Amino acid sequence: MSQETNPSAEVVRRQQEREFDISQTVLFESNAPAIFRSYEKWKDIPQCYFIKLRLNLGYYNTAGLAMWMANPPYWLGTIVRNSIEHPELFGARCPCGHQAYAYRYAGSPLSGSCGLNVACPECGWKGKSQVSGWTIRRDALQETQSKDRRFLGLLKQEGIDFKVADIRDLLRYIGVPETVIANPEPAAKIKRFEGPNGEVTLLDPYGGAKIITGNAIHSHRWDGPSDMVMREIELMEQKKNGNGTGK
Repeated sequence: MSQETNPSAEVVRRQQEREFDISQTVLFESNAPAIFRSYEKWKDIPQCYFIKLRLNLGYYNTAGLAMWMANPPYWLGTIVRNSIEHPELFGARCPCGHQAYAYRYAGSPLSGSCGLNVACPECGWKGKSQVSGWTIRRDALQETQSKDRRFLGLLKQEGIDFKVADIRDLLRYIGVPETVIANPEPAAKIKRFEGPNGEVTLLDPYGGAKIITGNAIHSHRWDGPSDMVMREIELMEQKKNGNGTGK
């Protein structure tokens, strides 16, 4: 009997993979100062460098336009390396006087502005910085991505096979206490924007957007909505039908 892929099983598998990657991203952002501080210790370990993150590097409008600063996959090593090698583009001065590096960023190609979430490896401070220059930052990030894709290709050509590590193992390797690993900061929340014609944009911090206009839903995500987006859509439907809590 021929084996056929079970669509339901595949949907479940992809959803589990998405949620795992989100958990990895939450731990990365929670421990960004320690990860940047120890970059030299782990940067040459492919299992750590190529940990996959789920970031939202897209710009969306209610007309259904999506423009990406860079396309996935987004690797932990790429994000960290890019900020360290381009501190003038992906960094800010920490109040303690040292260099802070961006671990999350987004912006608009129309206005040219970018919002950076930065972390200081020296004192652990985290803050935000609003800067101009979306295009130059896009070009720098895509160049770093290209370098890492070529490097990964060389590893495969040389027959070097490896299993990507769980970020928890990386955190243990660089000395982050178990109590800190077990208690990450809260996950980023969905941002909701309402347009002048009743359209609603649900901006998922972990990789895409749902733009709802009337009964049509335009999805901008490379592999479907995350659990948090689906919960938000369900809540909207409940309120629409008069069954919501109003919270």
